[in-house]
Amino acid sequence: MDKSQPLHGLISGRPMMLERKAFDYLVSKANEPLADAKMLDFGGNNNRRQFVVINGIAVIPVHGPLSKRAGIFDEFFGFTSYELLSELLSQALDDSEVNAILLDIDSPGGEVAGLFDLADEIFTARNKKPIWAVANEEAFSAAYAIASSAAKIFVSRTGGIGSIGVLASHIDQSSFDEKQGIKVTTIFAGNRKNDLNPHEPLTDEGAQVLQKEVNRLYEMFIQLVSRNRNITFVNVQNTEAGLFFGSDGISAGLADDLLTLPQVLELMTQKFQPKLGSTAMTNKTIVSQNNSAEIEATTGVSANDSEDKAENPNATVFVSSTDINALKTEAENKGRETYRAEVIELAKICNTAQMPEKLADLVSRNVTVDTAKDELMQILVAQNQHGGTQMQSSVVPLEAEKPKESPLVAAAKAKAAEAK
Repeated sequence: MDKSQPLHGLISGRPMMLERKAFDYLVSKANEPLADAKMLDFGGNNNRRQFVVINGIAVIPVHGPLSKRAGIFDEFFGFTSYELLSELLSQALDDSEVNAILLDIDSPGGEVAGLFDLADEIFTARNKKPIWAVANEEAFSAAYAIASSAAKIFVSRTGGIGSIGVLASHIDQSSFDEKQGIKVTTIFAGNRKNDLNPHEPLTDEGAQVLQKEVNRLYEMFIQLVSRNRNITFVNVQNTEAGLFFGSDGISAGLADDLLTLPQVLELMTQKFQPKLGSTAMTNKTIVSQNNSAEIEATTGVSANDSEDKAENPNATVFVSSTDINALKTEAENKGRETYRAEVIELAKICNTAQMPEKLADLVSRNVTVDTAKDELMQILVAQNQHGGTQMQSSVVPLEAEKPKESPLVAAAKAKAAEAK
């Protein structure tokens, strides 16, 4: 590619999955020397080298025209590469702090090369972590292929999706060459080798070759969307590469709901953020967070682990003293005395730090008692520095604090001693 005209090689004679107006705009820039070009109006590109994590949700930006490989002109022309998106996806999948992934899409589409590989990669990655997409504001053509690979697609009221089609353009600049006093002579072997030469008019044979390739890619595109969205091939084809805005995209089966980016983030946070230990209650009895933590510490079994909870995850649970003794006996029969002792100590540390909700996280990560003390102390220090938590003026060091044992725990321990 002539680096003085970086868009020419991308556009001329190559099938593109790009919304029509964006395609025409890029074609108009294709013959413009870099020295005379201005940054394409597809938005800034400052955040494309990374993703941000908000409440455990990795937000990956898919902005501007799309190309296979990252290039030196990406920042200038506002491009995003499939190569970069693949890299960001892998990082988000490997990041332990990421619970789910959101594709923030605002793109008219782009290059065919590399697209189907990335789409398959996203589709497969759905089995590892939840992946959703939002058209914020455009997800057309190649960008829609990427969006369709996510488990769910959302679009704003003014957002657009679709353009499931393929374009190709042959730029005949022979008249321009003649006006400039340029005569190009091409020496080639093989009848098809010179079919799409931009310095000569397009031949009938060349047009047929290009049309055949466009048709092949179009069928692949329809099959991709059909698989990703569970829509019949015919129904996808019947969209005729049209643009669908707002609720029309939902009616066509191309999106799931009307939501903005912040609304999708809030929904994902509620759905995919790890649930920590919470207060369990019924309309008759309330089990406090402290007691709930003590129950789990004593028995090795969560107070929320019950058949009612399995049938209804949002149900509230009452744990009687009989249930506690039964759970304790079951835990002892499994030889979990050592484990229970460690969890009891962790529960005491959490209560001392006035953060009982941290117990579930510490246990799930197999954090040692000493490490837990360090972590909670760091949180307390940070909260004091930023004024985030109202605390007593004097805080007893974690090692020195020895909270009184509740009657519930004392009864459980007495029962265990009798059993021995």
